[in-house]
Amino acid sequence: MISGFYNILKPTGFTSSDAVVKLRGILNSAYRTKVKIGHFGTLDPGGSGVLVVAVGNATKLFDRFTTHTKIYRAEAVFGATTDTLDSYGEVLEKCDWYNQAEVMPDSFYNNLYCNIDNTINSFLGKQKQLPPIYSSKSINGVRAYDLARNGEKVKLNEADIEIFSIRINRIVKNRISFDITCSSGTYIRSFVRDLGLKLGVPAFMSYIIRLECAGFSIYDSVTLDEVSRNINAGFTSLEEYSKRLPVFKITEELKNDYAVGNKIYSDLVGLIRVEYNERFLSIGEFINRRLKVLCVNDTNPVRISEFDKEINKQKYSLALGYFDTLHIGHLEIIRELSKLNGIPSLFTFSKSLNEFIKGKSERDLYSFRDRVNLFEKYGVKTVFVEEPNRDFLNLTPYEFLDYLTSKINIGAFVCGYDYTFGVNASGNIDILKTYCEERNIELRVIDEKTVGGKKVSSTLIKESLKNGDILSANAFLGRTYSVLGRVQKGRMEGRLMGFPTANISLDDMLIVPKYGVYKGRVRVQGKTYNSIINIGTHPTFDDNKVNLEAYIINFDKDIYGYLIEVFLDDYIRDIVKFNSIDELKEQLKRDLGVFNE
Repeated sequence: MISGFYNILKPTGFTSSDAVVKLRGILNSAYRTKVKIGHFGTLDPGGSGVLVVAVGNATKLFDRFTTHTKIYRAEAVFGATTDTLDSYGEVLEKCDWYNQAEVMPDSFYNNLYCNIDNTINSFLGKQKQLPPIYSSKSINGVRAYDLARNGEKVKLNEADIEIFSIRINRIVKNRISFDITCSSGTYIRSFVRDLGLKLGVPAFMSYIIRLECAGFSIYDSVTLDEVSRNINAGFTSLEEYSKRLPVFKITEELKNDYAVGNKIYSDLVGLIRVEYNERFLSIGEFINRRLKVLCVNDTNPVRISEFDKEINKQKYSLALGYFDTLHIGHLEIIRELSKLNGIPSLFTFSKSLNEFIKGKSERDLYSFRDRVNLFEKYGVKTVFVEEPNRDFLNLTPYEFLDYLTSKINIGAFVCGYDYTFGVNASGNIDILKTYCEERNIELRVIDEKTVGGKKVSSTLIKESLKNGDILSANAFLGRTYSVLGRVQKGRMEGRLMGFPTANISLDDMLIVPKYGVYKGRVRVQGKTYNSIINIGTHPTFDDNKVNLEAYIINFDKDIYGYLIEVFLDDYIRDIVKFNSIDELKEQLKRDLGVFNE
């Protein structure tokens, strides 16, 4: 799972929570699992600009961002004020000249702004500020703006803030545009109100754009639409962010202390990057000179190294297998992990052993990355992985098990009844059982699983997909088979016929289900829609290119470049070459009838 920060360009009309909800839907769909997410530095619905959203382990840094610096560009309008102190509220007070502000003589404004530089500078430094009554401040667990909207009296306390700089960009009549750098908790609406008071006139803020927040700049921010098209747009990983911080290096003398949480001291102040041998371990902070680890690097859970053994003294319950299809038998192995002694984890290979040993390509259901995402979705906390190589595969069964136990503090093994390991697959359950008994390691062996009298296996699932028997494949998997891909431009014939489709390329290294037309669903932008799906060629248009084409029912948005997930529920028919476009259109209408059955 990813950990880091998204620099989102929040539009006006969106609350900060609205933006987070939409981003959560995008990420959940892309990674096929629930993503931990939250924002800091709330922007009002009428405001736009930088909204920093933390995901994964980065959310553990929220408390450390309560004092970060922000930069805003805003405009103050003089001569009137509103109940919300911005242009969205009701006017409470208005000067006689306000409606003629555009034609008031320059002498009037020269008098109003005669001492503007000194007035502006008087706001610099630490000070007390009264927040607006329409704000997110909490009063006995209720937001101030909710109380104000209900007509209740709102009494807020002044807050400590600091303004570091104010630069006037432009003065036009009764409007002043300015950039302001301030501490977290500063309300620019309140600053505009207080500036008007010093000038002797009512004032409100007409617009606000956040240019920078906690070091994230508007020049690097992206829209939510851009993230939908490219999941890495606007993203800074936890490790990349850590490069901004002072470094504290774990030495050979300190690594065991770090591993078990012993006290480590330093005079460093603020957030730090903790690393060992140039490798990022965590972000921490020295509190009373003692190291406190705030969040660890989990951007790549697929890892195994000598040092991991040192820093992970906790026990692991370890599932063994390739888990290429993650069928119902695999899922029971994974579910068993949480019942045992240790952190749920899994050991697997990065590619098929048969492909490595036999030297011929063997297609899987999922890419390695997709497998890891599914592992995490079903509760695996750490994935240990090896890439097949001749030396590793020549290990005897006992050497293989010794290798694992030397790297990982194993409390329990879980595997299927037919699991084999070691050179030439010479290790079996009996050997594993003896090994575990000798070392007091718990062992759980999962019995074979059957569906409809057939023994569930990856081979059977792959054959079912190749034969178009989606109902059986889904039963063996224990979930609906799906394909993940990015929408690309197609031939456009579907749109011209009134049946616009979303097209995605199929991975040459993965299983392609039987060519044909399927009943299914498409998940896009966090929502799922019924769909008719064509997999294969398009003989009516003399197009022999193989791809997946989905007609999404009751959906007409432009999603070119978006990541979508296509679920196959049932096989409808074979691909047919029609004599005319009209014949094809009539067949597509009949295909849609499957949703009325």
